Amino acid sequence: MISGVVLEKGTNEPLPGVTILEKGTAHGTVTNNDGKFTLSIAPGTTLVISFVGMKPQEISTDGSDSFKIFMEPSTEKIDDVVVTALGIKREKKALGYSVQDVKGDEIAETNPVNVVSALSGKIAGAEVVTSSGQLGASSTIKIRGNKSFTGSAEPLFVVDGTPIMNSISSSMSSTTYTDFGNAAMDIDPSNIASISVLKGASAAALYGSRAANGVILITTKKGMKHKGIGVELNSSSSISNVYILPNYQNEYGQGRNGSEYEWKTNYPDLSYQAFHDLREFRWSLTGNGYRMDWDESWGSRLDAGLMVAQMDSPLDSNGNPIPTPWVSHPDNVKNFFNTGVTWDNSVALYSGNDIASGRLTLSHVKQTGTVPNTDQEKTSVGFNSKVKLSDKLSFETNVNYTELNNGNIPQQGNSMRNPLVELNSWFGRQVNMKYLKEHYQDIVNYNGELKAFNWMMAYDGQHNNPYWLAYKNTMSRNRKRAYGNVAVTYSILPGVDLTGRLGTDFFNEHRKYKYHQYSRDWTDLYTNATNGTFWEQYRFESETNADLLLKINKQLTKDLSLFSTVGANYRFVDDHYATTSGTNLVVPDFFSTSNIEGEPNVDFTKYSKKTYSVFGSANLGYKSVLFLDLTLRGDWSSTLPEKNWNFWYPSANLGFIFTDALKIKSKALSYGKLRLGYAQVGNDTDPYQLTSTFSSIGTSFNGVNLFSQSSVIPTFNLKPEETRSYEIGGEFKFLNNRLGLDATYYIAKTFNQLLSVDIPYSSGYSSWMKNAGSIQNSGVELQFYATPVSTSNFKWDMTLNWSTNKNKIIALDDGLEELQINSLYRGTSLMAFPGKEWGALYGTTFARNSEGKILIDENGMPVTSTEDQVLGYVNPDWTGGFRNTFSYQAFTLSALLDFRKGGDIFSMTKAVGQDTGILEATVKDGIRENGMIVDGVYRDGTSINGTDVSGQTNTTRISARSYWRSSRNWAELSIIDGSFVKLREVTLTYTFPHSFLNKISIENASFSLYGHNLALLYTDKSNDVHIDPEVSSGGTVAGTGFESYQMPPVRTLGCKLNVKF
Repeated sequence: MISGVVLEKGTNEPLPGVTILEKGTAHGTVTNNDGKFTLSIAPGTTLVISFVGMKPQEISTDGSDSFKIFMEPSTEKIDDVVVTALGIKREKKALGYSVQDVKGDEIAETNPVNVVSALSGKIAGAEVVTSSGQLGASSTIKIRGNKSFTGSAEPLFVVDGTPIMNSISSSMSSTTYTDFGNAAMDIDPSNIASISVLKGASAAALYGSRAANGVILITTKKGMKHKGIGVELNSSSSISNVYILPNYQNEYGQGRNGSEYEWKTNYPDLSYQAFHDLREFRWSLTGNGYRMDWDESWGSRLDAGLMVAQMDSPLDSNGNPIPTPWVSHPDNVKNFFNTGVTWDNSVALYSGNDIASGRLTLSHVKQTGTVPNTDQEKTSVGFNSKVKLSDKLSFETNVNYTELNNGNIPQQGNSMRNPLVELNSWFGRQVNMKYLKEHYQDIVNYNGELKAFNWMMAYDGQHNNPYWLAYKNTMSRNRKRAYGNVAVTYSILPGVDLTGRLGTDFFNEHRKYKYHQYSRDWTDLYTNATNGTFWEQYRFESETNADLLLKINKQLTKDLSLFSTVGANYRFVDDHYATTSGTNLVVPDFFSTSNIEGEPNVDFTKYSKKTYSVFGSANLGYKSVLFLDLTLRGDWSSTLPEKNWNFWYPSANLGFIFTDALKIKSKALSYGKLRLGYAQVGNDTDPYQLTSTFSSIGTSFNGVNLFSQSSVIPTFNLKPEETRSYEIGGEFKFLNNRLGLDATYYIAKTFNQLLSVDIPYSSGYSSWMKNAGSIQNSGVELQFYATPVSTSNFKWDMTLNWSTNKNKIIALDDGLEELQINSLYRGTSLMAFPGKEWGALYGTTFARNSEGKILIDENGMPVTSTEDQVLGYVNPDWTGGFRNTFSYQAFTLSALLDFRKGGDIFSMTKAVGQDTGILEATVKDGIRENGMIVDGVYRDGTSINGTDVSGQTNTTRISARSYWRSSRNWAELSIIDGSFVKLREVTLTYTFPHSFLNKISIENASFSLYGHNLALLYTDKSNDVHIDPEVSSGGTVAGTGFESYQMPPVRTLGCKLNVKF
């Protein structure tokens, strides 16, 4: 009897699944998860050691019964060992479905704070969107399209074998208007060893209903064999600046109708100064002002020598402003933003031997944001260990703790609590931002009323000083989170292991919003909260998973191998929310429940859910060239009716390595494999969809608390959603593995969609929860890599990811002809129509004749269509990423381009900024000096000066103001093609030579310069407003393709030092 362990040379990482055969026979075994093996053989036997991606070896057993075997990587280009379902490492050649792997070093090289955003451009078939440039903004990832009409598109996140929560708090909430980020941002990127992305239902079938949208498997760094205690230090610092802002016009200031065209048309006998003094803006706090209530930029020309009383003008002896030059401030919005700073430091201690291994990681990230008075601080602790208690019994633990603090998170969306609503819609181009900052705390007497100082004083419920919002009306957050698991594994027989694992993820979070006295808001806060108010919430969310796994890894015969898993899972989800708010405060700006005027509004919400599951898989390999993978899972869900509690879904996949089977020995074709797969996966629903629920409305009557009933009719026969997926693909390597291609085609149909369908209010309800529709995704994914140059000193590697997905509505049941996914702005909606793509932008536009020409009325204005029309679709035509890596001696330079074609966007900045005259489009081609003639033809029945001009080309000149102030009626003018090319990442790394490091007792050291979001290289011409086309409102599918004043994206430049002792 011999025993041994197989390790990867250089890293000392154990290699599971390595085949150990007695030469010339089928007698052998495979290594377990620790890379260990035992085998009974005759003395003097030669062992054949083989593993995909490693150079095969032959070892004589003469004179020894214990072996430590180191395997070196072969010339295989792509990583051939990946983490698959349930955290099990598998040989990639044995899989019949597409899995893509990203190494931890690639994730951490630009020091991301959110691990999801770090995947942008790196995964074929995955669309990653970071919702805005705020600190802690949510990043979403959508794999192979939306499989639900209105539900989440987020994949399941699994860390070290245990599912964790990645909940997203949408900034579209009318209560908070705050993007609290996605929960996966708590994962420490510096502690990640690898990420595997399971894209299709075939890959994810073993995870059940949670995996309908795919799975992100994250493996953290582990302890390893090391003499003494190893130490790894990472320290980085970076700065961030806003790098994309709208194209503002800087030619005209605040006012109503002060352009040269309106001056010359209506007051030709006056000088421009006299015209302005008579008709346009004049500042005063004492009642002598004019147009103080006009918050748009249709005023007089700037930088033309006009003298105007303004907010920063000096005062005369009577307290009246002395006119000062009416000049532009082109950088006033840019000057609002700061330079953000990030300090990121971590230390890891690790060690290991034949009995035990462990790793302890401590990290701290401290950030200040580009928005004034925004910050984020995250402290993380991670610990994992593995102990061999006996030859058959081992114990493993993975524990992570994170504390996240934000003193202030900026509010977003179409709300007066969002400074971008002010800056990107209404902000006068003459406004002096520095003066606003210096006086944001001033409370002034405006026409006999005390008000907070701002550039716009007259509107009662609108326009806060942006610095007032940043420093006064703050939203704070504190989250304490722990997640991880413990596992015990017993080796029943060689190659047969039984594992019990208990994992949990839970956090407590406190959120508090303060609304100060003298604040303005266009909701009833302005009239009710005259002394200020606040909103406060305590959240507890948890998920517990218990797994029992039996793993069998056996070489059945010389030609036939088996890898099988049988198991069960118990899952329990428990969420509590306690919320307190008030209408007004007694003592101004004292934000305590005891200071709420009258009764506080108190709400407590509790959600619980249980699932029980059993599952099994079997992978049969024949001569290591043909692999059949079968899985079956059954779930019992507490959120479905009793007769539908249980649902089952199978999968079958086939992989065929034809180059080995046909013994193709060619430099041109080094490796070839074909894949074919089919899978079903189910999906349940949220709790409390089966019966009516009641909620407290926060008030009482005669001492009795009042409750309201849910406005959604429950369905007592809800069925689980079901996705059926087909996949075909192949992997090909050429020219001795210098070129490679992985191609996949898939089609997936999801039936029994769980929808809340609108019904007439006369029923007493607003909607009906039911199964009502089906949706289909089909697409192609390509991964291409090449090494054009490889010498002893220089190497050039290229990687290209490209994918396209068609997301189509197959049917809406019960005669439904349309489904509103989200109401966006002024009648524009995100819609679903049977037979069309998911995500139609639907709204008003111009009326046109049969030739497509715009119809014009007798006043020279376009006519608005009487019916809404489809204006675009939000899903992109295709996406991709292209990375080049150059290595020369100790230097490595890497650059990543991220690109997207198509994907339409409805832009609030464009819609409102055109109306208010702050955007460059409203001054283009001299239209404010000369007026404009809209390109179109007169509608039927149009008569000018007694002449019928129906159908003739329009010749009526109008002012730019008349046209653009009506533009919100034509949603077509607010649609942008979301195509882009971005220089996403650049890193330059220098690795210090070992000859130098050995002298100072350092194992490895490197220094890097990096940049993230360096340049927006291309956008479609329709994006004349110049917003970031990579945008989503609130981080949910309902916010796809909707730009609603998100914080502008930032460019980050930094440096990083990594040292290992």
